[in-house]
Amino acid sequence: MQVQRLVKSLQNLSSALNWYHESFPNKTMDHNGHEEFQAGDHEIATLERYTYYTEKRHISFSNQTREENSVQDWRMRERLKTVSGALVLCLNIGVDPPDIVKPSPCAKLECWVDPFSLPPPKALDAIGKNLQQQYEQLSIRTRYKQYLDPSVDEMKKFCTNLRKSAKEERILFHYNGHGVPKPTTSGEIWCFNKHFTQYIPVSLSDLQQWLGSPCIYVYDCSAAGNILMNFNRFAEQRYLEAARASQDPTNFPPPVNIQLAACGPTETLPMHPALPADLFTSCLTSPIEIALRWFVLQNPLPSELTVEMVMKLPGRLQDRRTPLGELNWIFTAITDTIAWNVLIPDLFKQLFRQDLMVAALFRNFLLAQRIMRRYQCNPMSFPQLPPTHDHPMWASWDLAVDMCLAQLPALLESEKGGSEYQYKHSSFFDEQLTAFQVWLSRGTFLKKPPEQLPIVLQVLLSQVHRSRALGLLSKFLDLGPWAVNLALSIGIFPYVLKLLQSPAADLKPPLVFIWARILAVDRSCQQDLLKDNGYNYFVNILSPNSVLNIPNEAEHRAMCAFILAIFCTNFNQGQVASHKANVLQTCLARLIDVDALLRQWACLCIGQYWTNYADAKSEGIENQAHQKLFGLLTDPVPEVRAAALYALGTFIGDLERTEQIVNIEHNIAINALTTNTDGSPIVRKELVITLSYIVNAYSDNFVKAAKDELQEIRRRSKQRILRESPPSSVYTCIWKAFLNLSADPDPEVAQLASVVVDIINEQLLDPSTAESIAATLRHVSQEHLIQDVDSYRLSSDRPPSLEDQTPLKSKFFDWSCEYFREPQMRAAESELPGSLQDHQRAWRRNRNDLIIKQSKPLKDVAGSSRWNKQIALFNNESEPNKLLFHQFEPHLVVANDKDAISVWNWQDHYRINSFANGNPAYSKVTTLKFINEEQVSILLTGSSDGIVRLFRNYDQPTATELITSWRALPDILPNSPRVGLVAEWQQQRGTLLVGGDVKSIRVWDAPREIKLSEIPTRTGSPITSVTSDGAEVFVAGFGDGALRAYDRRLPPRDAMVMVCKEHKAAITKVVWQRGSLHELISGCKSGEIKLWDLRQKKTKFEISNGGSGANSEMNCIDVHHFSNVLASAYSNQSIKVWNTSGVQLTSTRYSTGFLGWGAQVTSMALAGHHLVMAVGATDNYLSLYGI
Repeated sequence: MQVQRLVKSLQNLSSALNWYHESFPNKTMDHNGHEEFQAGDHEIATLERYTYYTEKRHISFSNQTREENSVQDWRMRERLKTVSGALVLCLNIGVDPPDIVKPSPCAKLECWVDPFSLPPPKALDAIGKNLQQQYEQLSIRTRYKQYLDPSVDEMKKFCTNLRKSAKEERILFHYNGHGVPKPTTSGEIWCFNKHFTQYIPVSLSDLQQWLGSPCIYVYDCSAAGNILMNFNRFAEQRYLEAARASQDPTNFPPPVNIQLAACGPTETLPMHPALPADLFTSCLTSPIEIALRWFVLQNPLPSELTVEMVMKLPGRLQDRRTPLGELNWIFTAITDTIAWNVLIPDLFKQLFRQDLMVAALFRNFLLAQRIMRRYQCNPMSFPQLPPTHDHPMWASWDLAVDMCLAQLPALLESEKGGSEYQYKHSSFFDEQLTAFQVWLSRGTFLKKPPEQLPIVLQVLLSQVHRSRALGLLSKFLDLGPWAVNLALSIGIFPYVLKLLQSPAADLKPPLVFIWARILAVDRSCQQDLLKDNGYNYFVNILSPNSVLNIPNEAEHRAMCAFILAIFCTNFNQGQVASHKANVLQTCLARLIDVDALLRQWACLCIGQYWTNYADAKSEGIENQAHQKLFGLLTDPVPEVRAAALYALGTFIGDLERTEQIVNIEHNIAINALTTNTDGSPIVRKELVITLSYIVNAYSDNFVKAAKDELQEIRRRSKQRILRESPPSSVYTCIWKAFLNLSADPDPEVAQLASVVVDIINEQLLDPSTAESIAATLRHVSQEHLIQDVDSYRLSSDRPPSLEDQTPLKSKFFDWSCEYFREPQMRAAESELPGSLQDHQRAWRRNRNDLIIKQSKPLKDVAGSSRWNKQIALFNNESEPNKLLFHQFEPHLVVANDKDAISVWNWQDHYRINSFANGNPAYSKVTTLKFINEEQVSILLTGSSDGIVRLFRNYDQPTATELITSWRALPDILPNSPRVGLVAEWQQQRGTLLVGGDVKSIRVWDAPREIKLSEIPTRTGSPITSVTSDGAEVFVAGFGDGALRAYDRRLPPRDAMVMVCKEHKAAITKVVWQRGSLHELISGCKSGEIKLWDLRQKKTKFEISNGGSGANSEMNCIDVHHFSNVLASAYSNQSIKVWNTSGVQLTSTRYSTGFLGWGAQVTSMALAGHHLVMAVGATDNYLSLYGI
């Protein structure tokens, strides 16, 4: 979406600018014409504030944000199953245990059976049968066996047999001890002898030995907490003994046993006559029945509902469309939600996601906690759970039950033949989705997990709410990797995987988005996509024949391309499956799409598809894939150009090198070389990496090319006459490109290219030739006969083995994947109203307006005031060569005659920062400009070697950072520069006009980072200055004294529309005022200053440098953009200030005292809105003057 926003912004920018220039052809924008257009349209004011070089590629490419360890292990690596269940009932119906005194009346029901309504043997059988049925509602696949009133020997036998049959799986041991004494203080449980004449204790140590591990124990008896606490003590003791006995104690796993106890160590089970005797078992195995019964019993309001009525609630538990099934569904959602909100993630995964039986029992255990606490019983568990009886979600459960039971009388009446009644389904899920939606709109900034997330998972089961739930889930996952990890940990993955089999059209957009988010965080889902051909879901959407009918369908197709790219990444089975699904043809059809993000990911998908897969590359040759990718090397979006190079690079290799293959790979290299002068570092990085594939495939040819090149250099150096070089081979061209790229202005590009150069040189410099080649390089370096000798890297002193290998590894794919880990459905936090950045932007706008307002009275009198008041004097410690004032910040940027940049606070008189520009020793900084001057400014520097560099945080000593750099004038001659590089930045259009010691003017586009056009100057004289009014016409001053005007709208050869040769010497500077006066002013070396009327193509009038300085040479000149003032400095040390009517306001002689007498003023600048002038001289001092 960032790329989409960029293209859309460019389109809006272009159309708005066209409208502006048609309406106001002689005016500029916003603050530049603020005096006349204070009440202008807001749209006009917005254009000036469009910021450049703030895209993701300018910020995060070098700082990879992906952390592999940030992916949580959400999968159940060791999913256990409860395969067997022992249902042990020690009831001895008709005989009460000696330590229990039962009141009258008291609880009687066991598994909803009255044991005294049937003969004891039949009652026991009925209870056992009901208990098994209730457990089967929880897990039908578990094999249950009833053990009714067993003896000790029987218990030992069935326990040992269960472990043998279960092997390493989990066993359920349910113990009902209502007919035997309470467990002993040491935790022993009771059963019977064979004749039921004695109670026999069973040691927990024996029980652990018989059943082994893993197990889940359920204790439904009074003082059950004694069993749990002593069980853990015995288990720990057994573990330590077994570990000591083991030869390798470190690999001896601790036992994995889970326990649920009905009450604490000193508590007695409730005996309320309205409750079942096995209340704990009822909560665990029939939660809806006991919850409804308890709801009626606890209802303080008068009601016609009875316990008998609620037991007749219609429906089936498994059918969510019925009242009973809907309540069961709601109960599952609520208990899951409570558990997820109170448990730590690992414990939640262990208890609620590892085993269906365990999950069901623990969900129901939460209900037991709630109900039994009302009767002075505190159920216990191991692992221990925090209290959940008062969780707010229980109120939602009570409301759902109340709404359901309110319809019960009408439902029962309808079943009896009364008036027909249509059940009204609960609004619970609708309300919870609304709550989730509110959280997404209000609570996301806290990064606190929303309570409703498990409920969203449950809603996916419903076709009624599924589409809305997926949409909200998409918004949640859009919050970032932390949200994706939460959703995966809750168990969302099986549901979204199964939904890939759904043909519903309305589910496609959210499913595509969800899968893109999941794969951006966790790439381990490739095998899951292969299963059941889930990947075809995305192939079909990406296909040219598919129709989505949504506003942003191109972006969803880009997500599909991303998903398929991940599917193929280091996964041969995915590549083979993609081959069968014709993914290559599908992606090739998308290379010409209007959406840049889709073009980018179509390229990347192709690259991942045929990486190390020969069949895919053969298919690519058949479909001319490489030829189609060539067309994207000039794409307007840098990320697309880089993606095309990435795909071309991964194509090289794996195929048998027939003549056809060699020609194709050579063709790829030659076409890739066209990006050698690309303005974007990410493109040049991918170029180096792509060419490294060629080097890896043809290393011997490159060694020979490097050797031939050295011999050619030596031959030319001996002859001292530059003769025509012999024709270059493909390998020689690539080798020279590597040498140039190893001296690239971007450090990462240079480092990558240097690795390849070192590898070739390491093979070239074998011991027998190392000394002679090193001598050749030293000889050539001394003669200075070639400009790229610095590119050759002497590696004779390097160690014999290099760790670096070709082909180089690209980071571009992983960096591109980061896009799908970032929020896309909402504006970035920095763009939101009320954010810190928003307040900062508002503060800057107010500050800028205030400066303009406060400076306006001074501007009105600037043209009639004297400028001889010295404000400050700074020692720059090096000769100031170029000066630049910031329009609004109190910053004065100074470049010396080498590569040092200093930033001064001219108001408070101190140096803020200083840093090195990074240009070579033989060059200097010749241009300084500000980009995004009304917001967070970027400093642009141009040096005489033809390189442009952009710095952010130029005023912060520890945070100054190179944003981007490129060779804006690759043909400039750096050996003896006369002018170097001169430039004009057009903020409104985002273009940079660059000229200098060359015969053309290059127009570079900032958003696209490409050269838009190259306009011939039609003269051999160098360009000394260039200026524009921010529109299509610009004016250049030349060394021959001429001014030439060019119109970018015309073809380059016909772009020159005016030539004026009234000046007698080289143009010092030409300035087109941006303010309301809009004057075009030029000055030349001979001292002439002219104001031009371009419509008449002649001078309006000339300001003559008369008096004592008439024969002096003009060193520098500058014009105030927002007042009618200009200033110039001359070789006789005089500094003169004029108004645009030709009246001299001030004439002074530069001097910093006795030691400064004789210093020459070499640089000058007038502030933007402030009435301040700075001059720099050869004595290293800066002087500031004002009115």
